[in-house]
Amino acid sequence: MAAIPKTMLLWAAVLLWRGRVLAQSEAAEVQLIQGRISGAREEAGGRSFYAFRGIPYAQPPVGELRFQDPVAAEAWAGVRDGSTAPPLCPQLTAVDGETAVAGEEDCLYLSVYTSRKR
Repeated sequence: MAAIPKTMLLWAAVLLWRGRVLAQSEAAEVQLIQGRISGAREEAGGRSFYAFRGIPYAQPPVGELRFQDPVAAEAWAGVRDGSTAPPLCPQLTAVDGETAVAGEEDCLYLSVYTSRKR
């Protein structure tokens, strides 16, 4: 049986980590300038908090927007799902002397964590 390359194991671990959903017991929604976003009440270290992930703050720097000043994110209709982690920005990774680029250019998002609804 062929050995699984360590880089493949690393990618599998990253995908599992990114896809991990923490225990969500209560949904929350907030109104932003661009639209509504839903988040979730979560727990870590015995403390509860609200998490809103993947809030766009600029349009992706691709095509004509590459190497230009940021352009504000566009508004959206409906409620945006803020329960999953946004894409990672491109990063050079190295495992066992092999290098690769991981991530996406469409990565201009932020996540907000707060101790209570406001």
